[in-house]
Amino acid sequence: MILVNLPVPPLKAELPQNDANPDGRHSTLIKIQERYVLNAINEVPVDYMDPNQKMDMNIPLLKTPVPAEEAFDDVYTIGRGVNTVPMVKNQKIVEKITKAPFSPFSKLADYESLYIELESPDVVKNWMSDHLFAEQRLSGANPGVIQKMFKVGNQHNIPSTLDVAQLEKKLGASIDELIGANLYFVDHTQTLAHVSNGAITIPIPNNPITLEKYLPKSIALFTWDKDAGEDKDSDYNGRLVPLAIQVDKNETQFEVLVPEDDKGSGLLWTIAKILFSITDANAHEMYTHLGSHHFALEAFGAVTARQLSAQHPLHLLLKPHLRFLLWNNQQGMERLVQPSGPVDILLAGTLRSSLQTSINAADNWSIKNTFDEDMKRRNVGAESDLPHYPFRDDGRLIWSAIESFVAEYLAIYYQSPCDIENDYELQSWAAELSSTEDNGGHIKDMPNKISCLEELVDIVTMIIFANSAGHSAINFTQYPYMGFSPNMPLAGYASHHDFLQSQDGTVAQQLDFVIRLLPPQFVATLQISITNALSIYHYDQLGEYETAFESALANQSVYEFNQNLQNIERRIQNRNQRRFVAYPYLLPSEILNSASI
Repeated sequence: MILVNLPVPPLKAELPQNDANPDGRHSTLIKIQERYVLNAINEVPVDYMDPNQKMDMNIPLLKTPVPAEEAFDDVYTIGRGVNTVPMVKNQKIVEKITKAPFSPFSKLADYESLYIELESPDVVKNWMSDHLFAEQRLSGANPGVIQKMFKVGNQHNIPSTLDVAQLEKKLGASIDELIGANLYFVDHTQTLAHVSNGAITIPIPNNPITLEKYLPKSIALFTWDKDAGEDKDSDYNGRLVPLAIQVDKNETQFEVLVPEDDKGSGLLWTIAKILFSITDANAHEMYTHLGSHHFALEAFGAVTARQLSAQHPLHLLLKPHLRFLLWNNQQGMERLVQPSGPVDILLAGTLRSSLQTSINAADNWSIKNTFDEDMKRRNVGAESDLPHYPFRDDGRLIWSAIESFVAEYLAIYYQSPCDIENDYELQSWAAELSSTEDNGGHIKDMPNKISCLEELVDIVTMIIFANSAGHSAINFTQYPYMGFSPNMPLAGYASHHDFLQSQDGTVAQQLDFVIRLLPPQFVATLQISITNALSIYHYDQLGEYETAFESALANQSVYEFNQNLQNIERRIQNRNQRRFVAYPYLLPSEILNSASI
């Protein structure tokens, strides 16, 4: 006898007030709620030497065990396992040939020798160039933080920690003149102000080794140079170029470094860029990635299961965009965010202070900080503000496509204001997401009651975009930019404070500092493996729905959504032909439906 897996017919999407069996529907939800329990009072261990030393997280996370239906399926498990085989082989080979794993490399070129079973990231070719350094603020691993500086009367966004007087002296221009010529900046000093330097202790019997780690608190400044760029085929007149980098010299003083500081063959400006890249890498991993795109989104996965029946139209819509989120977050906490785990070893801060960065990010995440609102807040929303910005330009296409799809889909089921008002599951969903009780979602600016279709469309668009395009843009850039640790080291291993006190050293002394600053051999190898493992596997892509919807109109809206995404794919591919550096990370084919990795 041949067994055939017959397709499961789709659930009939139905609002609860129209369900002929509301009691059965409600009792099913009650059983689910017993297994999906959010809790804002939770703690994690933070010291491998003392298991009793724990940290209160104070953000809503699902109580373990995570329900089995949230687990990775066989396709995911096998597919991801196959994709990580080259990384595992590479790790083993490099470990065998590395002669002094806890020591620095002898020269920068040694970092390029670590790719045996893996293809090396493209950034290896020109990571020291100013153009690529600037371009990464627009299309790299952490592209959503650059701001345009402004000053109008007493209103301004000049960083409070920026040493304006020193900057003006170094650049020979007033801050007003610099702002008038278009001044941009990336400032993580407040985001990382609480982070204290960590250390790695290698428990070698009778001779333990401790490697001190350092986190620079730096600000990078850029301008748009209309005369820069040799690419005549580009649509853009000029390029973003770096102007200066401010680095903390001690607890109260700062050093402003500029490209001219290199004085020929020097490495002082290269050192400044590396120090900023350490800052940016820590802000990316702990604030942008873990905090804003995992911790902050967990409540949606839990509350949607708790408050919306499996046949609710919104549950059916969100299911692919919340797939594996809860399970993946739990796996990350157990495998990555533990004492002596990758976060503890690789990141510059102590585990406790690094985790606090993620907690702060989750607390600050707002349902109303839409893609366009975020661009406006950073003063980079228009081409006149910043002519070339791939993350903005491609992201806006994706946001618009999702918004149109969501509006069309939801309008099928909510045909009047009464339909929303009477949808008690939807209203319970909103109330629990907005709740600041211990078992609430704690979603900032989430209304406790949905009043109209337009409001629901905005909320759902934000949820889908954050879990799909938002997460993909900062996840799949990890290996391309962080997989080569000199480009984005996750920690410094020599004191930049000490170095900056004697920065007039010879080129040989500067090179010696660079070698000691960059990750030692075993850390560089681990950074390759972790970033590769987190970037290599694609389970699905935006717009894929595992089964057809029961409604012909819903299926038509999905079809039109995918048609729109295919057109966007072609538009972005054409744009990439004319860009200084191709930006494939918001191609619809490269975007996952959910934050599943």
